[in-house]
Amino acid sequence: MRIKTIIVSGALSALAITGGIRFSAPSHAEWGVLVLGLPHRISTNDAFQAVTYYVLKQTHEPVFRKDDGQKYHSKILRRWSRNPESSEYEFCPNTFLRFNDSADFSFPFFLAHIRRVTNAYDLSASIKTQGDCVQVKFPHSQKRYLDVLTYYENAPTIRRTDRIEDGLGQYSIVFMSSDTIALERKEHVSSGYNKVVFYEYKGKDDPNLQNRNIKDFNTIPMYDVPAWAVREYFSFNTVEMKSVNLIINHPDLGVRKAVYNCLNVADLRHALFPLKKDFYNIKTVLPIGMPGATGGVPSQQCDLYRHQATGIPLTFANWNKDIQASLIGYIDSVNKQTGMNIRVVNYDPRDLVAKIHETPHPYNMVVIVMDAIHPDYAAFLALFVAKKGYHDFTIKGLANKYNAIQNEDIPGKKVDLARSFAEELVNQAGVLTLYQNVKTYYYPKELKHFALGKGFLQYPEVSALQI
Repeated sequence: MRIKTIIVSGALSALAITGGIRFSAPSHAEWGVLVLGLPHRISTNDAFQAVTYYVLKQTHEPVFRKDDGQKYHSKILRRWSRNPESSEYEFCPNTFLRFNDSADFSFPFFLAHIRRVTNAYDLSASIKTQGDCVQVKFPHSQKRYLDVLTYYENAPTIRRTDRIEDGLGQYSIVFMSSDTIALERKEHVSSGYNKVVFYEYKGKDDPNLQNRNIKDFNTIPMYDVPAWAVREYFSFNTVEMKSVNLIINHPDLGVRKAVYNCLNVADLRHALFPLKKDFYNIKTVLPIGMPGATGGVPSQQCDLYRHQATGIPLTFANWNKDIQASLIGYIDSVNKQTGMNIRVVNYDPRDLVAKIHETPHPYNMVVIVMDAIHPDYAAFLALFVAKKGYHDFTIKGLANKYNAIQNEDIPGKKVDLARSFAEELVNQAGVLTLYQNVKTYYYPKELKHFALGKGFLQYPEVSALQI
């Protein structure tokens, strides 16, 4: 799930990373990225967070890839096989690979890694070794098993420090501070980017908007992309596989229904995104493109429910100082019209990112962006049933629905279950979906053999780019 934030303040001191290549000044071979919300740490446990996932795509390598959406291949296995029933698998790792100068990708490490991931997936699996290979056997067909091994949250990783993990990707972290994360390519090339630097976006006055080493402005608001990039970069429009949602976090169903029905979708969108004009309407958290999604604007009937939250103190968490005035103005008008008592509270966005994944939450409402880092319903639904998820309460029956989705192999039934889950979130007023994002992407014309697709959008694998 993707939480888009802007850091407005930061007190972390620079963290110099030892034991790797030293960070040097930017050069023409730098792929700079201006991002919304640098993470406090880089860990595969946080692969659901936007910027962390972007970094992991450079520093880590999953056991398998499925770049074309169909065929599996691996960059860290010498060979692999499975039987026709997809119940038996054999994996033979390339143990010549290294995480860093002091840590090899050893066979014992790979065996322990496969045990951990497989046991989390299905405890009924048996795992044994055969020479320098690992054999995994399930009592029944498990066609989804390889998909699990494509996820970056399941990529081989080792901890270098409390804030940094190393993987088997093409880059290593060499510098980390409150507003910069710098990566260096392990083996330099002459026709690609040897540095990847993530810069924290600090708003419309950020001097990095004029930094010509920034090649990727696609995680900041589209209307903040500088004129020179709009003029000089290649651009294209797309409807993103993302849904923008208002999480409603209150244990009382009546209060949730009042919030759901009285915060008008169109008016709230204008308050939150006053410069944005293009919105693709959807009714649930599932964006169009995910089977089970439903187009249209959510149905709202404020007069039926406004009295159920009269006078009850509620907190709306805001992370964007640029829209503070418009948001407060809108919420004040809602309070006057309905008798509700909603208060806008501003947070340091970096702190808010952490609080979204901690319980209890200090707010009743927060706007987040969800997107699929892999084509799986979990990206949009999992955190509604997780222990440290979006809510401080439990919606009865949702956990069973989610487990049924995960265990269903028949596509049609899985779609019906996912649609039912998303609709139950609406019925229980757990989330108000605002829109699916329509966006213009910009990339530098210096890229050779530029092609859309294969997972490039938004989170490019920089090692594959040529200049």
